Amino acid sequence: EARTAAEALRQAFPKRAGTLWFLIQGAERAGDADAQEALEREIGAMPCPDPVPLFWAVRQATARGRWREAEALLRRREAALALHPAFWDHLGQVLLGLKRDGDAETAYRKALALEANLPKARNNLGLILYRRGDLAGAEAEFRQALRIQPDYMLARQNLDAVTARR
Repeated sequence: EARTAAEALRQAFPKRAGTLWFLIQGAERAGDADAQEALEREIGAMPCPDPVPLFWAVRQATARGRWREAEALLRRREAALALHPAFWDHLGQVLLGLKRDGDAETAYRKALALEANLPKARNNLGLILYRRGDLAGAEAEFRQALRIQPDYMLARQNLDAVTARR
């Protein structure tokens, strides 16, 4: 039946049926969880995916608490997307959700080596350093996140928490 829901969307919008992204948005708006899961499986089976639907599938999996499944989706695409900073940023978020701070730190450092101006990656790296007790390192990351995006409230709150402890 899940496959039927995805097919129904394709038939309803034949001119745009070539894009998984359009189908994903339709399933999401319709609140059709079965169609969403069928599309996630299609995306997972793609040999060389467009990263946007892959990242959507990862976000959907994590929103449902399926952290290991999200990691598996990303790991299957690691070779194809290893030079894509958002790949490492998403992997870092998943690894944080799995409570694997060391692996998440590695992923965030890879993302930042490819693109230094990722405020969310800097903030999350700061959180890892904070939890490890490296307050100076955490403060530096939070400050860098705020240099990139001055209105990033979460980084501001994290910086305030670090400076209050020092």
